[in-house]
Amino acid sequence: MRLLTSAGFFLFLLWLALAILSNQAFLVPIYGVLAIQLTAWGIVIGLWFKYRGRDQNLSKMWILVLAVLMRLPSFYASPIYEDDYFRFLWDGWNSLTTGNPYNGPPVDYFDEPGYSESLQSVLYNVNYPEVPTIYAPICQAFFFLAALIEPLKLWSLRLVILLIELSVLFIFSRSANPRQLLLFAWCPLLIFESLFQLHPDFLAASFLFLAYHMRQRGSPLFTGIFCGLALGIKITVLPALAFLLWPLRKQALLAFTLTCVAMYTPFLLQSSSTDLDGLRVFATHWVYNASLYTLGASHFPPSTVKLWMLGIFTLSFFAFWITWQNRGALQDEIALYIVKVYGVLFLVSPVVNSWYILIILPFICISPKAWSLGAIVIIGLSYVRGQTLPNSLLEDFQQPGWSIIGQYAVVGILLICPWLYQKISKHNKLH
Repeated sequence: MRLLTSAGFFLFLLWLALAILSNQAFLVPIYGVLAIQLTAWGIVIGLWFKYRGRDQNLSKMWILVLAVLMRLPSFYASPIYEDDYFRFLWDGWNSLTTGNPYNGPPVDYFDEPGYSESLQSVLYNVNYPEVPTIYAPICQAFFFLAALIEPLKLWSLRLVILLIELSVLFIFSRSANPRQLLLFAWCPLLIFESLFQLHPDFLAASFLFLAYHMRQRGSPLFTGIFCGLALGIKITVLPALAFLLWPLRKQALLAFTLTCVAMYTPFLLQSSSTDLDGLRVFATHWVYNASLYTLGASHFPPSTVKLWMLGIFTLSFFAFWITWQNRGALQDEIALYIVKVYGVLFLVSPVVNSWYILIILPFICISPKAWSLGAIVIIGLSYVRGQTLPNSLLEDFQQPGWSIIGQYAVVGILLICPWLYQKISKHNKLH
């Protein structure tokens, strides 16, 4: 316990240092951010290995207490290299005052008179103000809740996210072993992206995990409800729903369908296009930190490459699905197959931001593999770009080749090496 406590307090000091750095007048050095993250990962992974086979010495409650402690510095922090939070604050205020965050893009409000200085500072800092919001109804509900606590404030957003995180971690702790909980609760990617950077993707992961939890407990009704709520945060949860809702039960499907209808109907009745307009722009024009897509788009038309990527993902998805079915559609394997499916999705996607991986973080912690752990560690390199590199000649969101190659090479090596080791061991046994 002494080692665990010392590690927890050291991680608290690391995150406090990052929070202090984030409030300085100068741009936080990218290599300083990466050093803090890698140090945090070294501690977490080190403890995870140290307590292998003897995690009965770990207290789940103390892990959770220290997890709360190391999240507290985020309330003093400013988001680093990111301005997405202005959109969250604006959407929350818009929901609070008009009841509909889909009334139009932020640019439509630029000439409105009578706005306070604090509201103007948020509105005029929303990125891509000509694009309607891409955030779905349940995500908007959390922005609204934060605005209800106090509008246009980062601390209220953080409070809402923190309460969701702690609730999920507590439920996770009821069925997980201490090592799984340690990996999840102390995960540097979760702390940084969710509370420091204020990205809401973990909210989708929360409902996916709750759906998984309810399925394990034999509750098709709540499995369907939580699957619907997850879809109400990010449309990218769809591949996971195929595993969580199968075998198809009328109660689960009815609950899922009614939840989706209840989420979107109020906005559709107001002739709103909800998040679809923004998502259409996102899917058409945005490219970042991609691997196979970038390789293909450098030689062929982007529209053609997107069709190829969709084909690769579809074939891979059904291959995993059929394999899972042939193995008896075991509940204990759902987490692993969800992680595999999303591994392919990130491989072919035109946009892979580091916070996207949060959507499968609970499942990685349930069934950790070398390659999936490597992915959540190395994804921090995605922040290396022209905007963050000192004296760089790159465009703001242009990445150096070594950053992208390094990320996918590490994951590829960690994926292949265990397979090669098994093959070699099997060969040696035969001879």
